Amino acid sequence: MTAGENCSERYRHWRIRSNGEKGMNLYARHPNFFSNGSRNLREKRRIQTYVLKMGGEYMLNKEKLVRSMEKWISFAESLRGLDERVWTMAIGEGKWAVHDIVSHMMLWDRYYMETAVSKVRRDEPLTLANFDFEGFNRDAAVYGRAKSRDELLDEAVQVRREIVEHLRAIPEEHYSAVHAAVDCKFVITEYIADFAWHDDHHMNQIASLSAVPKA
Repeated sequence: MTAGENCSERYRHWRIRSNGEKGMNLYARHPNFFSNGSRNLREKRRIQTYVLKMGGEYMLNKEKLVRSMEKWISFAESLRGLDERVWTMAIGEGKWAVHDIVSHMMLWDRYYMETAVSKVRRDEPLTLANFDFEGFNRDAAVYGRAKSRDELLDEAVQVRREIVEHLRAIPEEHYSAVHAAVDCKFVITEYIADFAWHDDHHMNQIASLSAVPKA
């Protein structure tokens, strides 16, 4: 990864490739997956409507961006009453279980919060960097399986709340600024668009189970 590459773009590539869905590793051979008119591009553009066109110019609506990151909190809270059988149920053949998804999302949140979002708020050098995404994925699944449902949901809710708190404290003019990381760049608007899409993707997977409440 080059120093000019967007961090969340690179990580999104990995998430799509390794999110437990059969056939999604096709993305490894098609790095322009989000630029080819696919359904995923349409979904991402829907998320990016948080950047509103006003007066002929595109203006950032910070509050809508931040609220898009809060949806996961209420959804995660709704999983507390989930039957244990459903909590450990795979969302489909060869796919992750619900607790794997929650752990995956929580640990990505924690990583970005500690290496980027909190750093921007405190005006500190970012430590966000390229690393072994596949190993991270495996470790996330192992981590989640060692936690009770409530423990894991507590962590998922807490870290996302911390991210939201940091985002609300960051001045709006910093949202479209390019922040240099270790070997990539970080832009808050792009990070939020990527994670809001990622949230919707996994919440829809979990909600597809008949026993799970809709978001």
